[in-house]
Amino acid sequence: MSDKTDLIALSNTNDATNPTTYNLSQFYDEILFQILTCLKSTDLASVQQTCRRFHDRELIRDVIHYTAEFVYPPELTRGYDDAVKTRSNSNRKCTDENVMTELTYADLRNMELLVVARGLSRPEPS
Repeated sequence: MSDKTDLIALSNTNDATNPTTYNLSQFYDEILFQILTCLKSTDLASVQQTCRRFHDRELIRDVIHYTAEFVYPPELTRGYDDAVKTRSNSNRKCTDENVMTELTYADLRNMELLVVARGLSRPEPS
């Protein structure tokens, strides 16, 4: 592949010897969002290295928020953004909007670790 973002190659239905290559960054935002929400934080960090489009703070925020609300049970992700609030609070007035724009994939990794720790600390069902 000539470019790191050329992740998907599909055969053209008219000519199987001439495959059509799709660049991941060319997908519509909605499709890209669905793909990114299926990845772990370490994979997202790798994807972020490939293209400027994946550095979009709004996209990062949306992926992390979706993961916290719908991928993991909310009782396991509650408080995942406390570290970000602490970072924000030292620099300026802390608001939910500031916190949400400052989220990174490292914060998603911390949330994943929080979910594992909370899951392991639960009592076994009887």
